[in-house]
Amino acid sequence: TSSNITFNVRLLAMNASGCTSEHIIPITVHPKVEADFSFTSDSVCTPFYATFENGSLNGNKFLWDFDHMGQTLITKNKDPFTQLFDNDTDNSILSYTISMVALDSITGCTDNTTRIIQVYPRVVATFDADIYMGCNPLEVQFSNNSTGLGTYLWEFDDGTSSTTNEPFKQFSHPDRENSRVFNVRLTSTNANGCTDVDDQVITVYPLVE
Repeated sequence: TSSNITFNVRLLAMNASGCTSEHIIPITVHPKVEADFSFTSDSVCTPFYATFENGSLNGNKFLWDFDHMGQTLITKNKDPFTQLFDNDTDNSILSYTISMVALDSITGCTDNTTRIIQVYPRVVATFDADIYMGCNPLEVQFSNNSTGLGTYLWEFDDGTSSTTNEPFKQFSHPDRENSRVFNVRLTSTNANGCTDVDDQVITVYPLVE
């Protein structure tokens, strides 16, 4: 209920002679305040916006704390609102404890609740090669500088691929007159299916025999 309820407490005193006296004290109980909220994310990939829905019982002022994001918010209604979540670490999953205090500013009654939201690091694919052009066949060692807790797929533009972290690859072709350009692609994919790609060009000179 959203209304005060008054209970009349009656004390009746009676002595041995049957004489009585009574006293009535009204006790008023304010409406129960119960904090509650939920959220939905617009994406599983970082950064993303989360929409917060205030499902609190009663209350007319709501204090939100977004943990170590360093952000707080005060709302005076239950309208939904969005909040941006990001993670600027390379390979750490962050857990934010979101807390909300529901307050009835007239009665002073309060309640609080918390929810936890996990934010994965951004998926960033990037790599280097120890050599980018050279004689046929050309042996190349790749260095993987990716971040974001991904698994890796290397595609070498010659029908072959690799899922190792830092592959070693020999590039060759049969053309005796022209160099060939191999477009090497690294795709990084995290546990939520979020991806990023990086492309580099490896040039192999004409075959000399």
